Parts: sequence; C-alpha cells; structure tokens
Amino acid sequence: MDLPEDIRSALVETAGVYVGRAPTLDLPKNLRRLKGFRPKALARHGDELLALFEDEAQRGLIAQALDDDSLRLSKRSERITRVALARADGWVESLIAMSEVASEAAPQPTNDLASELERERGKVKEARAEARKARNVARAEIEAHRLRTRELERELAAAGATYERERALRAAERVESEKNIEDMRRRARRLERDAAGAKSGREDARAEAKSLRKEVARLTRELDEARAAVRTPARSQKASRLLRPRPPESRAPLAVPKGLLAEARATLDLWLKEPGVSLLVDGYNVSKTEAAFGALSLEHQRTRLADEIDRLARTRSIPVTVVFDGAIIGPGRARRARRTVEVAYSRPPETADDHLVALLDEAPNFPVVVVTDDRELQGRCMELGATIARADQLLALIR
Repeated sequence: MDLPEDIRSALVETAGVYVGRAPTLDLPKNLRRLKGFRPKALARHGDELLALFEDEAQRGLIAQALDDDSLRLSKRSERITRVALARADGWVESLIAMSEVASEAAPQPTNDLASELERERGKVKEARAEARKARNVARAEIEAHRLRTRELERELAAAGATYERERALRAAERVESEKNIEDMRRRARRLERDAAGAKSGREDARAEAKSLRKEVARLTRELDEARAAVRTPARSQKASRLLRPRPPESRAPLAVPKGLLAEARATLDLWLKEPGVSLLVDGYNVSKTEAAFGALSLEHQRTRLADEIDRLARTRSIPVTVVFDGAIIGPGRARRARRTVEVAYSRPPETADDHLVALLDEAPNFPVVVVTDDRELQGRCMELGATIARADQLLALIR
C-alpha cells in the first residue's frame, strides 16, 4: 500500500504490538520469529507486518484485540487501524486524509486507480467466495468420511461378533463330531466282536454239518453193504476181502501219461487201467451236458447214463458209483439196483456234491477218478487226493 509515512508507521506500530502479544499459533509462520523484537527492530520489517492487514483472518484477530483493549493504542493509532481493518469504500483515501504530514509525493487518486482498486476488490471477493466454497466442500467431504468411518466401524464390530459366534458354533460341532466318531468306533468294535462270534458260530456249524454228512454217508454205505451182504453169499465176501490188497496210507492223484493231455480221452482210458482204481461220477453234471442226454427227462437221463457206464464197468472190471441229487427225484420213482454200477442218491438236506465228497472221504486210499465239470466240486475232491476227469472224456470213452 502506498500510504503517507505517518499512517504507515502507525499501522506498523499496531502490527508490532499485536505480534508481540498474540499467541504464537495465531500468527503466520513468517512472523512468529518477530515476537519479542523491539519497536525499532520491528520497523525494519514493516512490509511483513503490513501484510497482516491483507489477511482477512488476521484482520479479524487484530479487530478482536482492539475490542478487548489488549493492544492499548493511542486514539489516533486506533482510528487509523480500524479504517485499515474495515476497508470500507475509499478507505485508502480516508487514511491519506488522516495523515498529519503533507506529502507532495503522495499520489492523488485518479479514476484509473479507483477502477483498479475496484477490480482488485472484486477479485478478492471472488477469491473469498471460492475459499468459502472450497471450505464447505472440504467440510462436507470430511463429514462424509467421518460417517463412512463410523459405518465401517459398526460393520467391523458386527463382523467380529459374527466371527465369534461362528467360531463357537464350529467348536461345538467339532466336539459333537468327535463324540459321534467315538460312538461309531465303539459300535464298530462291537460289530467286529459280534461278526467274529458269528463267524466262529458259522464255522462250528459248518464243521458239525460236515461231520453229520460224513456220518450219514457212512450209515448209508453200511446200510447198502448190509443189503448187499444179504444178497451175497458169505464165502464170496470172505474171498473178496482176501483178494483185495491193503490200501496205502494216503491217496494221491494219478499222473498224466507222457505225451498226453489231462483232458484227453486216452488219458482217462489209461487211468481206469490202474490197479485198484475206482470211478465216481457226478451224475446230473454229466447227463445234462449237450453232448450227453440233456434233451431227455431227468429219469431217462439217469437210466441212460447208468446203462452206458454199466457196460464200461463190466468191460474194465472196476467199481463205479454214480451220484444223483435225490431231492429232485419224483415220488414213487423206482430206483433200479445194478450189479456192477452203484447208483447213489443224496438225501435232503444233503446235496449230491456233499454226498459224493463224503463217499470219497470214506473210501479206502486207492486211486479214485472223479468225473465232473463243477470247478468247486473238483477243488474239494482234489483236496482229498482224487484224480479229476471231465464229462466229455467219459462220454467219449463210453460211446
């Protein structure tokens, strides 16, 4: 500002007093260092001190200090200061008019200067309006951020509570699962014990049934022998016992002749020529094959098979037993007795396979050829040392 010297000095003095007494935080940073300076030293910083009057906030603080009478200025300095603070229209001219020193160099206001001042005032107003608008926008953004922060804090608290509930629930579920697992383990151990007991019971029952089947077979044979004894003279029985050699300690399967296959017809032919050999035939397993008599009724199958094997037995002079399932023989059917071939029938609940195995188990340890295509029956007979032949081998041999 281009003001008379006495007006400028008065304003510098007011600014210096204000800087010395105002709180440090209320002052601009560039003036805080001037606190405690003496008046003469402050005069050298006049331009910096006069800049306080360009700051609207500082002007407000200076006006408040004047109202509180904390600056204790002279009446003339106070009047000059209030005009500079109020900045009413023509305030520069008013300050110049209050000067007590005539100055030729004091510039006279002109219309151009007044217009320039008005434009500057307009710019200042616009700047103040923009500043207020920016402050309002900043306040609104700060408030929005504050509200958002509070909302996020509430959501975080709710999420934390939900997490704690879920964790407690999972812990309870884990305890319950462990309890259920332990219960299932106890139940499994109990079932294993029960299954072991049941298995042992089944094995005992199976062993008892096998023993009973053997006993039934033995009694059946004794009955058949008793019946045969009734028909055969005692002298012939004694002679047959004397002519029959003593059986070996154990039965072993016959070896396959060199150069032949075990399934060949010639192999069975040679086996039946072995000393002491006998033949056991799984009746229906042979008669029901397509190459045999499967198209005939069961009664005719039994008759036809027995007749065919009877010729072979007389020719080779070997004992032959054909075993049929007695459960499927109709009531009233005659069971024809044959001189050479013995036809045996199982009695329910015994099966034909079980009856054949029992006969094999009770027979002396001479070689026995079992004719069957039943793999399970083959395995059971092989355990007892029997020689296994197939149905087609026997059919090829008897035809």
